[in-house]
Amino acid sequence: MNKVKKLLVFLLIVSFSFVFTSCEMGGGSTSEKASITFEVNGGDEIESKYNLTSGDTVLLPTPTKVGNMFLGWYLTSDFSTAALPKQYTYTKPVTLYANWAPLSYTITLVSEEVALSKTTYSFKYGEEIVIGEPTSDIYEFGGWYLDGKLFELKTMPDT
Repeated sequence: MNKVKKLLVFLLIVSFSFVFTSCEMGGGSTSEKASITFEVNGGDEIESKYNLTSGDTVLLPTPTKVGNMFLGWYLTSDFSTAALPKQYTYTKPVTLYANWAPLSYTITLVSEEVALSKTTYSFKYGEEIVIGEPTSDIYEFGGWYLDGKLFELKTMPDT
């Protein structure tokens, strides 16, 4: 019988230790620690910010994406809200979405011998470059040159 009492006391102590270690000390008054997650939408990855408390001010990072200009962080993935200020006041766990605009490039054509119908073209980053060839009854078109070298137009910027 003595062994049974000892076993019961042991099990009771183990049970209480589980109960006490799983209970929160201080009656649940600790502040919530959480995070901001950054969805960069094709830009360079940015680590989430952790251990934030409601009311913390966070300096939002500026991501980069080749061929694009960063327009800001948004609370919605469809960018239907206003862009957030650079200094963001954290209130609850949130995912912020990066918005981008492709960079635009301008090509200006110069011809010394043939009149061109159009001399300026604008293209966005990654866009295929399509420029017509000038026509002449006297000259044969030999291509476009940049700094004395044949410039073969493909995509913007030229790749």
